Amino acid sequence: MKKFMDGFQLHDPFDSEVPELRSLASGLTASEGDGINCDETGKVGLEIQCSMDNPPVSDTTINRGQMVCTLMT
Repeated sequence: MKKFMDGFQLHDPFDSEVPELRSLASGLTASEGDGINCDETGKVGLEIQCSMDNPPVSDTTINRGQMVCTLMT
């Protein structure tokens, strides 16, 4: 448990001066231009679902630009 808490001292995820999305494990912080949208998965999923409503399944594709982008991608 101590090692886990040491990580929080190194990368404080609750620093109110950093409003960007941040990984609790690594302290990696997303910047505005990264296109990270993993906090909007519901919205992105609904948009993908709506785009698949009318065409046949065999004609449906999901473009990379429609997908959720995480801090790892």
